[in-house]
Amino acid sequence: MSKKRKTEITLYIFLLLITNLCLITYYQFSLKLVEVPVSRYVLNGRTLIEEESIEYIKIPKAYLSEDVYTDKGEIINKYVNNGHSIPQGSYFYKTAIKEIDNSKDSFYSELREGEVAYDLFMNEISVNEAKLLKGMNVDIYLTINKKVLVSDLFIKNARIIGLYDLNNKEIKDYDKEARLYCLTLAVPEDTVIYLNKAKSVGDLSLIITANTYSEVECILNKSSILSYLE
Repeated sequence: MSKKRKTEITLYIFLLLITNLCLITYYQFSLKLVEVPVSRYVLNGRTLIEEESIEYIKIPKAYLSEDVYTDKGEIINKYVNNGHSIPQGSYFYKTAIKEIDNSKDSFYSELREGEVAYDLFMNEISVNEAKLLKGMNVDIYLTINKKVLVSDLFIKNARIIGLYDLNNKEIKDYDKEARLYCLTLAVPEDTVIYLNKAKSVGDLSLIITANTYSEVECILNKSSILSYLE
């Protein structure tokens, strides 16, 4: 075998070894497993993320996205954005989470300009409580029985900002055993007088609609049923 041929073979083997070494290094890095926090259960809009909301899974480091939180310290005590829902087992994406000033009570920090918090108790309304979740928008229908039965949309897109049991403890979305006693709605201030009158003369029903998690304005439906409240 000529000297030139030996040199070519040696160079080929050297390049092959370098290539294999690079591939091994790449796969060791890309397939290295890292722990990533995921949602232990469904987290709906405006839900506070707590320690118990999180569990961990291991995935290859190469599969990680820059949009995903990898440290639970970056997500605990933050809130799920309104209009978002984090499915069970899902990553915590940065676009789905917001931070609310914890120096304020989260209850009031969720009120928008011109809104007030209004409590409705379960004995005052008709609703399927099992389907209610914090952050939902609901339509309120009013039914009045005065000689004739009258029923119509009363308030549109009232936002649920709190669900509470008999001991005034907030009910979490994942707590299937808790019994709803009171819910708190964010409504325009000018609707309060109508709500107070409506409870005394008729029956209120809460209906879940297609706007459940949309950023929509809560409004008083100015229909003829309001004449019964004047």
